[in-house]
Amino acid sequence: MKKTNFILLLFSILLTFSCKKIEPPMDPSEANDPIYLLEGIINGDSLNLYVNDTTVFISDAPYNMNGVEAFSSTISDLETAFELKIILLKPELLLTETNVQLITETNKNFLVHQTICKCFDFSNGSNQENYINLMVNGVNYNGNQFELNEYGIYDIDINFSNINSQFYTIPVKIGFRDEILNPYFDISVLNNKIILESENLNITNEWLVDGNQISTKLIDSIAVSNGIHIITHQVTDLYDNSASYSTIINYYNELIWQMTPNYCSTNSIENNYGSVIIEVIYEGEKYTSVCNTINLLNEFKITNIEYILDGPTQTINFVKFNVNFDAELKTINNSKTLNLINMNGTFHIKII
Repeated sequence: MKKTNFILLLFSILLTFSCKKIEPPMDPSEANDPIYLLEGIINGDSLNLYVNDTTVFISDAPYNMNGVEAFSSTISDLETAFELKIILLKPELLLTETNVQLITETNKNFLVHQTICKCFDFSNGSNQENYINLMVNGVNYNGNQFELNEYGIYDIDINFSNINSQFYTIPVKIGFRDEILNPYFDISVLNNKIILESENLNITNEWLVDGNQISTKLIDSIAVSNGIHIITHQVTDLYDNSASYSTIINYYNELIWQMTPNYCSTNSIENNYGSVIIEVIYEGEKYTSVCNTINLLNEFKITNIEYILDGPTQTINFVKFNVNFDAELKTINNSKTLNLINMNGTFHIKII
């Protein structure tokens, strides 16, 4: 029932605020001119792909980038086995009062992975960082620092050798930070209870201790047993956008310390929500935009956005849009380069 009400609310919002016409999906094979296409220069040669439902197709699929939700659309040529995939990472807020924010008429940034050093700081002047062991992606780290070569959301296993042999697992975002919903918090102690306080108004709050819900209040004080605890704060707004943050505390009749993820490197990029990735299959090899820092200087331009409704259900099914971009793609091992110049096309992305 909740999901049905949400869809009806979303539909009414779109009818009120949409900036482009809303039309049912069309069958490209019945159109005089192709609806979806891609044109440009690839390594100096012309590229012309027109979806015709016989040899050139466009398809959509969800995409997961190291735990970060994304949406993708692929245009492919069966005769040449060429494929170009546009991947749009989910923005921090997918839905707002005025529209679906998966795509806006703006210039988007490309996501390019860079090596990031992450560390954990401890409050109250603790020297706990001297007694920490980490397990990240199957790699052991002695100390409170670790490095990753790709952005995403990672489960970090943490052991405190001066306390016990147990590992505690929390999700940590690398290259992403929830600035709008802001689930982050600090803990204080009053009358032998820990104080939980959210800075967000007009949203749903959920507080969990060791995976168990203990409060839904904006501000609350709770009693916890002595020892190590994982505290999680999840916030959700009216349109079902959500964000969460987890930390670890050590409590023995008072707050001994609270652990906070931080960066130990200078290139701490955190604005990757809503950014773009391009992947290409060309002459049997895969190329991607995420391996080449030159793409940080390029922009992905989006215009002529249309929201397409499913005919029978009248719910949003696709977002249709025009694109223009340049990108320099590389194979995963950086041994080969693929230059895409003045790429123009019309794509759609399936969102529901």
